[in-house]
Amino acid sequence: MNGYPFSCGNPLDDRPRYDYLAVSDDSYLVLWRESRRKALTSSCRGTLSPAIDPPAPSPEPDWQSTDEVIDNCCQLLATTSPTLTPLWPAIDNLVQRFEAGHRLYAYLDPHGRGVRSSDYRNLDRYLAFALLLTRAWRCQRRLTYLNALLKVLDLLCAYAEDMTTEQHLTLTQRIHDEAECVATLEAELRSKTEYQ
Repeated sequence: MNGYPFSCGNPLDDRPRYDYLAVSDDSYLVLWRESRRKALTSSCRGTLSPAIDPPAPSPEPDWQSTDEVIDNCCQLLATTSPTLTPLWPAIDNLVQRFEAGHRLYAYLDPHGRGVRSSDYRNLDRYLAFALLLTRAWRCQRRLTYLNALLKVLDLLCAYAEDMTTEQHLTLTQRIHDEAECVATLEAELRSKTEYQ
């Protein structure tokens, strides 16, 4: 395998196909960690388009702001008991929508699908989504959340050099969060195999 193929290029336009057979050998974690190190040490130029989404064309009254859904879910996970969280379906819907197209559109229609005429390039949205996934994984330990977190950070790492300084600082924290989640999972798996 030549390098870690998922955190490079232009994944918002050339959406990656995750073929894990290509990374099934032991070098996967080494290459993944190297991709994160490269993103951490990159210098940011702030050259990507502005983080503010333009208004969606003719927004419908029943559209939801994806940013608001992410923020509301993050706040609820930070302040309440996760077992009482009524927003797990909203979180699962965001994960499903991201997994389907590797994009987060500015607005969701009444069925929870991304409004394709709305913007999907706002890196701040993906950074907030990474925080949401981290919190969701820490609460429930569902691999679905960790898998989506790895993918959203792949996307963000591909744009590390295009980020503003503030975005890059947030990316740094999200990468550290991701590494902590992976290390926790590794320790839990090691502990389980020791008892078998």
